[in-house]
Amino acid sequence: SLLPYWNAHLFLTPADDVGFLTALAQHLQSTEGCDEACTYATGASNGGMMSYALICERPDVWRGMATVGGVMSAYDQQNGHAEPARPVFHIHGNADAAMPYDSYEGGQGPWTGGWGVMDMMSFWADAHGHDTVDSLQLEDAIEGDNLTETVFSWTGGTDTPVVHHRVNGGGHDWWGAYGAPSE
Repeated sequence: SLLPYWNAHLFLTPADDVGFLTALAQHLQSTEGCDEACTYATGASNGGMMSYALICERPDVWRGMATVGGVMSAYDQQNGHAEPARPVFHIHGNADAAMPYDSYEGGQGPWTGGWGVMDMMSFWADAHGHDTVDSLQLEDAIEGDNLTETVFSWTGGTDTPVVHHRVNGGGHDWWGAYGAPSE
């Protein structure tokens, strides 16, 4: 495909990026000795969406994921597999206009799906049997950046972590990189 996006079940291209990245991971496991138990996906924005697509479709290969500003596609929300339990770590600004933090059923185009970030995290927490969510408000680390951070951790089920860092006032950024605020 000539589109500069991962096909994270967005159906913008016929490219099988789940198949490609899974085959690459399996190749590295078999030829380079990469540990199958430590094969994780991570990415920002569309790369974060790809991370969700990988663990939803191929839990046999992908053991967990982390994202900054990525969301689950509508397809993964309806068809994704949350079992077996795998670690999920999600960082997202609640002022993100590109991939909104809150529910966005009325959004336009393939980047939108429906669930807000807390709904996505509940999907994983529920599947892991977690019944408690704790939150911790962190002190403002950078004076004048107008950002704070709240950390949510789900517990009570498996020992597999489900953690979300909400950057209060944060947009569609990788904080601390490329001149972005450093909360």
